[in-house]
Amino acid sequence: MLLAGDIGGTKTDLAIYSPEGGPRRPLAEAEYRSGHYPSLEALVREFLAATALPVTWACFDVAGPVIDGRAKITNLPWDLSESGLAGALNLRIVHLLNRLAMGKEYGLNVRPVDSTEEALKGADIVVSATTTSTPPPRSCSAPPPARERER
Repeated sequence: MLLAGDIGGTKTDLAIYSPEGGPRRPLAEAEYRSGHYPSLEALVREFLAATALPVTWACFDVAGPVIDGRAKITNLPWDLSESGLAGALNLRIVHLLNRLAMGKEYGLNVRPVDSTEEALKGADIVVSATTTSTPPPRSCSAPPPARERER
């Protein structure tokens, strides 16, 4: 199962998704006040303990730059790393994405999807919205290199 999170300096939204339930039907979701926790690991551990659902991988969009799999969260003393989070939370894979730079700097193609299976087919990155105030889940993939686009 996938743990998706929107990590901000003020609040953090977390949700767990399964392939069977799809991206619009979280099995569990919660909102936390980010500043009430010493780390993202502590916050996620509390959420996972409350849900008791087995999670295999995670994807977090973060408020702050992501460089070489590391991020410093704006307005919080949290230093995150993909490998550190994976180890601390016993997850196979963790991805950190900058929520603003993702589309602008990398020129990603974003499209709505109806199922987790559809999102995972041919996608380089899958981002799933975790609140009702955001658009539905999106699948993102990088455009082909310039030389391929010219053909």
